[in-house]
Amino acid sequence: MAHFARVNSEGIVSHVIVVSNEDMLDENGEESEAVGIAFLDNLYPDETDTWIQTSYNTRSGKHQYDGSALRGNFCGIGYIYDSEKDVFYEPSPHPSWVLNNETFEWEAPIAHELGCTWDEDNQVWQKPEKPAENPSFIWHGDLGTWGPPVPLNVENQPIGTMTYTWDEDTVAWVKPNPPAPSWGWNDSGWWEAPTPYPDPTKHFDWDEGTLSWVEVGP
Repeated sequence: MAHFARVNSEGIVSHVIVVSNEDMLDENGEESEAVGIAFLDNLYPDETDTWIQTSYNTRSGKHQYDGSALRGNFCGIGYIYDSEKDVFYEPSPHPSWVLNNETFEWEAPIAHELGCTWDEDNQVWQKPEKPAENPSFIWHGDLGTWGPPVPLNVENQPIGTMTYTWDEDTVAWVKPNPPAPSWGWNDSGWWEAPTPYPDPTKHFDWDEGTLSWVEVGP
């Protein structure tokens, strides 16, 4: 299958249409953009816009499967067709951004910061607001998010850290509450009953009064 964009006189894409490979074959049995365009002109004889092929597998100036890139990017409605460069690209998101002539993507005047949004008025990347309920949180630039000042899963952290929750009062990671008072914390990092689950093919509930599993049904 091939894709063709309908481009108006201002270079704006208004539609993207799929054309069967069979409808693009020339006299030699090879796919031809010109044949595809002629097929669409015949299918839509009243259209005055231009049909231009666009590649579904082309992104950021490269073919996704090591094929030949076609016109910079697979386009969508509202994309711009630049006839001088013979490429498609999105409209500029901000007046200060510059088009990269290799990827045909818009870039800010300064390097992107993960998790931030562009502030055109001040020409900077703005972090999101820190969660009001977590005053201890710090900005983690490598993750692009606010998070606890104490990292997870590092040396000297307790086993099962990934199941811990952050406690703002103590500014520390804490274990979640146990399902029952008698349960203990196991080496896998989770709560475990004093006795093993009897049969994984059946349904049991824990009875804290008798410290045993009680079968409740099939």
